[in-house]
Amino acid sequence: MVRPVTDDDTGLRTLYEPAVETAGGQTPIVDIVAIHGIGSHPNDTWCKSVGTPEAPSYVNWLKDANMLPSVVPAARIMQYGYMSRWFGDEAIRQKTTTVAERLLISLKRARKGTALQSRPLIFVAHCFGGLAILQALLNAERFPDEWPGIYSATCGIVFLGTPFRGAPGLTLSELLKAVDAEYQDTIQGEILRILDPNDESLLEMVHVFEKIQAKSLQRAKMTCFFEQKPCNVKAILGKEEKKSFAVSEGSGCLGSAQKIGLQRNHFDMNKFGKPTDEEYQTVCDAIIDIVDAIPSMTTLKGGQRHDERQEPAPNTSNTSNTSNTSNTSNTSERKKNQTLTDNAFKRKLAHSDYTIACICPMGVELTPVMAMLDEEHQSLPTNRDQNSYTLGCIGEHNIFIAVMPEIGNNKAATVATQLLNDFTSVRFGLLVGIGGGIPGDDEDDIRLGDIVVSKPTATFGGVMQFDRGKMNTNGAFERTGALNKPPPVLMANVHKLAAEHRMRGSQIPTYLSEMFKIFPRIAAEYASPESQQDQLFDASYSHVSGNSCRSCDQTKIVERDPRKDTTPIIHYGTIGSSNTLVKDSKTRDKLRKDLGIICVEMEAAGLMDDFSCIVIRGICDYADSHKNKKWQPYAAATAAAYAKELLLTIPSRGVATTATAAYALGDGQWLVPFGRNKNFVGRESQLEELVAISNPENNKENCQRVAVTGLGGIGKTQLVLETAFRIKELFPSCSAFWVPAIDIASFEKAYREIGVKLGVPGIDDDKADIKLLVQRAGIICVEMEAAGLMDDFSCIVIRGICDYADSHKNKKWQPYAAATAAAYAKELLLTIPSRGVATTATAAYALGDGQWLVPFGRNKNFVGRESQLEELVAISNPENNKENCQRVAVTGLGGIGKTQLVLETAFRIKELFPSCSAFWVPAIDIASFEKAYREIGVKLGVPGIDDDKADIKLLVQRALSEMTSSWLMIIDNVDDISILYSDISRLVDYLPFNQNGSILLTTRNFEIATKFSETDVITVEEMSDNEAQDLLQRSLGTKVQADERDDMRRLLQLLTNLPLAIKQAAAFMKGKKKSISTYLRVYSASDGELIENLTLNFEDQGRYKGYKNVRNPIAATWLITFEAIAKSDLAHQYLCFMFCVAARDIPRSLLPPASDREQEDATTLLEQYAFITPRNMGASYDMHRLVHLAGQNWLKSQESWTLWSTKSLSQVVN
Repeated sequence: MVRPVTDDDTGLRTLYEPAVETAGGQTPIVDIVAIHGIGSHPNDTWCKSVGTPEAPSYVNWLKDANMLPSVVPAARIMQYGYMSRWFGDEAIRQKTTTVAERLLISLKRARKGTALQSRPLIFVAHCFGGLAILQALLNAERFPDEWPGIYSATCGIVFLGTPFRGAPGLTLSELLKAVDAEYQDTIQGEILRILDPNDESLLEMVHVFEKIQAKSLQRAKMTCFFEQKPCNVKAILGKEEKKSFAVSEGSGCLGSAQKIGLQRNHFDMNKFGKPTDEEYQTVCDAIIDIVDAIPSMTTLKGGQRHDERQEPAPNTSNTSNTSNTSNTSNTSERKKNQTLTDNAFKRKLAHSDYTIACICPMGVELTPVMAMLDEEHQSLPTNRDQNSYTLGCIGEHNIFIAVMPEIGNNKAATVATQLLNDFTSVRFGLLVGIGGGIPGDDEDDIRLGDIVVSKPTATFGGVMQFDRGKMNTNGAFERTGALNKPPPVLMANVHKLAAEHRMRGSQIPTYLSEMFKIFPRIAAEYASPESQQDQLFDASYSHVSGNSCRSCDQTKIVERDPRKDTTPIIHYGTIGSSNTLVKDSKTRDKLRKDLGIICVEMEAAGLMDDFSCIVIRGICDYADSHKNKKWQPYAAATAAAYAKELLLTIPSRGVATTATAAYALGDGQWLVPFGRNKNFVGRESQLEELVAISNPENNKENCQRVAVTGLGGIGKTQLVLETAFRIKELFPSCSAFWVPAIDIASFEKAYREIGVKLGVPGIDDDKADIKLLVQRAGIICVEMEAAGLMDDFSCIVIRGICDYADSHKNKKWQPYAAATAAAYAKELLLTIPSRGVATTATAAYALGDGQWLVPFGRNKNFVGRESQLEELVAISNPENNKENCQRVAVTGLGGIGKTQLVLETAFRIKELFPSCSAFWVPAIDIASFEKAYREIGVKLGVPGIDDDKADIKLLVQRALSEMTSSWLMIIDNVDDISILYSDISRLVDYLPFNQNGSILLTTRNFEIATKFSETDVITVEEMSDNEAQDLLQRSLGTKVQADERDDMRRLLQLLTNLPLAIKQAAAFMKGKKKSISTYLRVYSASDGELIENLTLNFEDQGRYKGYKNVRNPIAATWLITFEAIAKSDLAHQYLCFMFCVAARDIPRSLLPPASDREQEDATTLLEQYAFITPRNMGASYDMHRLVHLAGQNWLKSQESWTLWSTKSLSQVVN
């Protein structure tokens, strides 16, 4: 048994602190903190027994001088202890959040002061301790001001047997069963719930942590050690039990971490007795790797100094514009420690981490773009050796700079195509470089060094190719070359940045100054020339031969008012692109007059029409015969500086939710390994049916599933191949993905190829769950941001008047008019009370025809129940009763069809009332209820829903209670009364009340139904014969022939017209290609054979997946209820007794004796679950036939059949 943890053992305790001379004349340069697991002692966790019972001796590998202190002598080593006992007199109620909170408090106290807060921090954790660290780091990342320096200083974590996805070998039920009766009054099992593999809070915590780490520039170096030997799990309780793995390899490893197996069991993998222990050395190596990777730090190992490694410090810049200046303050120091050629000490990311492309030519334009990087990364291999990329980051964006070997549209097109093959996750690009400015009037006074940014118009997407087009019949030249519009996230932030510039000015001078400070060698070349060297000559005057304009007539220079300062001005408009250089002022001016072009260049139009891109050009000349290269370096630098400022304005979330450029390039993705079979013939009727059923435009209410079956060699593959090509012809934007399922490897390989094709983030990570990534990508990768205000978006329009809408339009009054409109908007907002806004439906709600949050598609095989459907629609639609919040309960036997009935009700209400929202809440357990509430909150955009500390249920309850639009909430599978009505959870208190809403609940328990709704309770019975026959035929997918109709009726009688039993039998017959008569002959002969068949699992799209309390087989679905009834001793006795006697007319007098009240309570409970039906005023009972058979099978599986048969016989005899 483990000794108890006392108050003296809790908190942070220093095990080793180096002397000043050991640390190289400095204080410790790293903190190492170790945290123990559940039920263990903080001291004993790290100690290995090396003595004998007579002379006990222990080695603490964290503390003893010849162990870890000798490996990392410059580290302060501490252990953190918490009350981990969960049973016995010392048990304390504990959770992950409470342990994490106390850990943060202790760390904050131990690391006070700026120097200590920035000291690198390494965690070592065993079992549950790793989960506490994850929770602590999530809190520290979210609230950096409250927990300063903890997240940012964490440079590594060593996990030893941490159950990231639960611990099947340490489950709550197993441990609780192992506890003796003496502990039952002192059990605090709440901390064990996190070990459940299905615990939603655990999975969510790990998912959020990995997501933050993936995006963070401050990624902790993590190593996960997993056990390779089984252990006696119940040894912690002094029990003997067969050995098993407490934490599996799959559960004990994070996708983003290195994983290593230790030849130890779960309880010994954290104990080491000597320095020569190979497993100990392996763990130490992981710690040393972390220490060696700490940026700008010298590591002392074994008393000798390692090679100094200068590695770039992580970038923590915020993306808001107000932080741009502070971002640059760290750049200089970082880049001084990193040379552009020293690849060994740069961070190395995966191809999929890079989401933004920066395209520029070699030479003068490339240098400043590279210099603007906050950090440069290691290079990565590419598909073609001729491609050249520079990798790095600006702010929180990982970008790659693609170099064009030559100027010209064709070269740009080639680079764009190749980069999309090399970096499949790229969302959009920035084309950065120099261009020729086309001067205009005072309103568009373009000067050298200014910047022009492409801006879409009603006609062009910001760039047009003016030398590409066709000659019309009337002799006019029609231009056809244009670049597609940039994605909304780019243009939205361009506009935001323009507004910031009007208020505060741009950061371009700051970034240029920073660049010259870091790279002084380029300062002279890239500095701004004198303003007097900016010379615009009259359009009619041509250049005199020579490299400069010294010989040109100075009287031909156009006089322009000098600017007040030298800060470049940003202009927005159409950029003209061509394959020939514009060096003629007359051509230049005609382009402006005819097409509105304000800048010309030679690369932009070469980018594919669908490659999302914005063009940024520094003006280096006026596109006339006076062109020279004097202003090119400075113009390139200003364009690069603007690109950096723009990227720092764009939030990473906006980039992540933008479709990949690779996806946008084609008319849908085509990943099919075969060409079209030109010899394909026939099958026209089947082809027409397949195209009609399987094309995604056919049914928007469901995800279509179609199966094609037949003899090997019959032509199934060729049939579906031709179907794919025909759907592509009909719907060019529809993607096609071919997945060979010859074996698991071929399936997974195809999924990986799909992920690569779509540019799914994380697809290049060897440790990632590729199938899960691709499955999720199918939901998000095809989504595009909506443009324009929808009809139902509540909006008021405020316009400042800037002209009279006539031919005398100019821009003089535009700024003042915009200011007056903004001032009125502010005055209006100050007039509106916040309460009025809070009680108004969200715009997200109003945007569509009501919100639809239902996890199932419409069941096309739904039949019958018309009278109940009409009643449900009439009662539960929110338009029915505006004086109350409607509550309706649907009750009936498990498998009777309650879920399908309310699902069809929801779809019918949606048809009748398109503006009515529908929210589906599975109440299988508390976690499923809370998860659904969170999803509703996210869907509605409820304020505070992303706050981990918020009461999500309360937020959603209030939001729905105050919503002004109608809604329907369906609470499904409330079979455990404690979920809604227990004193602890009381989820019923979180149900909303709104006269615009209705709540529909399904349950097997009649007591729950009447408790929930006193008046409107609908009991679902078995189907009628006609309904059952219809359901069977639909489920079989064929009409039953006349010669099998008698067999069909007999089969349905055998299955008692129970919908779930019918669907299960049909699934078996379809899968095994058995006729009804064959099925009936085999399974009607023996009740045991029938119930065994009805225990087999089968696939059903209309039922929940991933919940341990939900099972598809009809017999298995009742087992959960049997186990629930077992909590009532007498009801359990009655149930087992009835299983052992005839199912019909069971006399009440035969039941095991009890008081009248106890007997009434027990039989009522069985009636509430619809297992029995009273006869003759309760004098006797009938039990449902299939329940009776399933119960007998259950008793046999529990090895209790003989016991209860004997008891029942004795009861009847006596």
